[in-house]
Amino acid sequence: MSTVWIIDDEPAICWALRKNLEVEKHDVHVYSSAEPAIASMGRGRDPDLVLLDVRLPGMDGLKALSAIKERIPDLPVIIMTAFGDLETAVTAVQGKAFEYLTKPFDLDEVLQTVRRGLYQSQLTIASASETSGVTRSGLLLGQSPTMQAIYKQIAIAAKSDSTVLIEGEQGTGKSLVAAMIHRFSSRHACPFLPAFTTHDRDSDFDSELFGERNSDRSVTLTRTGLFELAAGGTVVIEEIGNLSPSTQAKLLRTMETREYYGVGDSVAKPLNCRMLFTTTLDLERLIDDKDIDNRLASQLAVHRISLPSLREHREDIPEMVTSFLNVHPNIKGIRITDRAIQELQQRDWITGNVRELKQSLEKAAIAATGGVIQVEDLPEERSDLEKHQHGSTRQQQLVDAVRSWVEERLAAAISEKSLNQNELGATGILYDECLTVVEPPLLRGVLEHYHGNRVAAASHLGLHRSTLRQKMKRYDIDPGP
Repeated sequence: MSTVWIIDDEPAICWALRKNLEVEKHDVHVYSSAEPAIASMGRGRDPDLVLLDVRLPGMDGLKALSAIKERIPDLPVIIMTAFGDLETAVTAVQGKAFEYLTKPFDLDEVLQTVRRGLYQSQLTIASASETSGVTRSGLLLGQSPTMQAIYKQIAIAAKSDSTVLIEGEQGTGKSLVAAMIHRFSSRHACPFLPAFTTHDRDSDFDSELFGERNSDRSVTLTRTGLFELAAGGTVVIEEIGNLSPSTQAKLLRTMETREYYGVGDSVAKPLNCRMLFTTTLDLERLIDDKDIDNRLASQLAVHRISLPSLREHREDIPEMVTSFLNVHPNIKGIRITDRAIQELQQRDWITGNVRELKQSLEKAAIAATGGVIQVEDLPEERSDLEKHQHGSTRQQQLVDAVRSWVEERLAAAISEKSLNQNELGATGILYDECLTVVEPPLLRGVLEHYHGNRVAAASHLGLHRSTLRQKMKRYDIDPGP
């Protein structure tokens, strides 16, 4: 028989927990506040496990957790809360809570967690609860189970010093999650430096990351890399899939040996920082597309945080909207109607997620009259190309032009008797002919927009750099200066 203490001021919850735990033959003691429970420790049989609520009269649950751990360091404490967020998750992890349960919870889940706690008293997992000023100002928001699970993962990542891969669509907050991991880690007092994979030449990125030593006769030019500048802190490498195989191999070696070589340097330097990685495509997609070294992928697969799209936690949109309108300097004080919020919840946010939501609110605030955002003030929903084809004159013109071209090519082919209706699928030339017409201006237009930067162009096109280079060679496209 194990002794389980319940510290909670809600009689109904205490009654339900006690009845179910006693069925499993546990000796259960109930306390409505933390102070008498803590005072009882050492005066009789101490508990084998504690179920602890966060919001209590007098001493709150997190302070009680600290006090309990001072007396019995290995005692598993399960935090119970109706209010989950990142800061409480981190506090509970640092305080070595075993697990947290969000109210209302399933009693079977509680019993399973208690069983695990009684057998794995050394295990420490994260928790979540109170509203965090850090998450509000950083726009990582939400009380949904989906976001509370993310808070827990961030807290676990902050507690360890392992390499982490952060996955998620554009605008889901990958860079912010990396910053939060650093902020709540033991490295928080040291630099947090991002490395953006937007260099056109691999050597430029290598120099930025690893540093460079270049001797030219009597002149020595030295560039300090981010790994050295981080000096005990964290370096987050954005969009790992954009890196060349050679750079990925160097990163893999650095991760395995904890040392690195600057460009042109023959002396290795010790790695004194933590590495975090982000990717818009999930790891499996990177592997399938051969955009990542398999050995590096195996390393990154150890600790992954996959951020949900806004479509997966629409219930958090009202809180996000309220927060944006309260803290953003350009729209602070603007109000919004319930109908407008409902409209925002119905949208898919395919192209930008949380970032797109924020930008939509900024645009709506400009259009709003009387300081109140109405449904009609909201900008048009951005979605996929098909959804916009009929509403865009240029896009419709492009669609019509392609259709006309296809009809002309088929008519010409049939009239010349070079191929007939049954041979159209067998020849396989029409698709390639169409691409030859459409692709070059598309590629040239994007490259011109990014002033010849192939990395940025490939990212916007959704192509790997090697694929873009092959197409440029095929069409004899000069990227320009």
